[in-house]
Amino acid sequence: MKSKTTITLAILFLIFGFTIRKKHYTKKYAPPGTMLLTPDSVFLDETEVRNLDWIEYTWWTQRVYGKNSNEYKNCLPDTTVWGKLSADLKYLDTSYFRNKQYRDYPIVGISYEQATAFCKWRSDRVFEYTLIAEGILDWNMNYDASNCFTIERYFKGEYKNLKPNPNFFHYPEYRLPTKEEWTKAYNYNASKKAGNTNVQYNLTEKGKLPLLPVFMESHTNGKRKIKSVYYNISGNVSEYCLTLNETLGGSILDHYLEQNNKTQLHDAPNAFTGFRAACEWKKWK
Repeated sequence: MKSKTTITLAILFLIFGFTIRKKHYTKKYAPPGTMLLTPDSVFLDETEVRNLDWIEYTWWTQRVYGKNSNEYKNCLPDTTVWGKLSADLKYLDTSYFRNKQYRDYPIVGISYEQATAFCKWRSDRVFEYTLIAEGILDWNMNYDASNCFTIERYFKGEYKNLKPNPNFFHYPEYRLPTKEEWTKAYNYNASKKAGNTNVQYNLTEKGKLPLLPVFMESHTNGKRKIKSVYYNISGNVSEYCLTLNETLGGSILDHYLEQNNKTQLHDAPNAFTGFRAACEWKKWK
């Protein structure tokens, strides 16, 4: 089992590894793992949110609210979605979410509401660490639900009775992307002729994991080669957008010719829907 220190360091590295100084919403200060999508400083995750990201989220929620809390129970994914998809994939019910070999695969088995709650949590944690990195807040893991850091508590002066720093009046707001933003990302990939999966899974391939990792590395002459694209923007898993229960891009269950412009409604968690987040720097009012 990971120690608390190890998991904490993982959170800092994976989610908060950047520093904001004078300008809060420029291309230079893209939130980690994102790319600038629009001129007005909307950023979008390069990849789908991973199992590992969700594990960090559930760990934090359990530590702060408690294992028996509704907050913790409500953030757990439905791990039974694989057996519901196919009896041959039922073995993934007990392994896909927590097994290390799948940590870089997209989180599935979550609802629209859970994805939205994750974005809110991520906003709080990224801004909290930004203030810690700038020396405005002290590093503190000894808090619970009654006094943990949130953006609202900070700007209202309710976090440790601290007065908000006048140099930090912008904060990162993560959310699900709009349909227009998602389409812009897809078109960007199309212009680069890269980043889209367009792989169709055949359920007759018994027992084979139907998904791909969120990020596929390529190598040239032994050197890692990374393309600046939005990976798996179509195919792999369909992705929630800001419209309630609407997903875009199709999944590996859709015909590969229909994945690009596929729009669907999913009102329950399943094994082929995930998400990526958009982020904007917002000014507190």
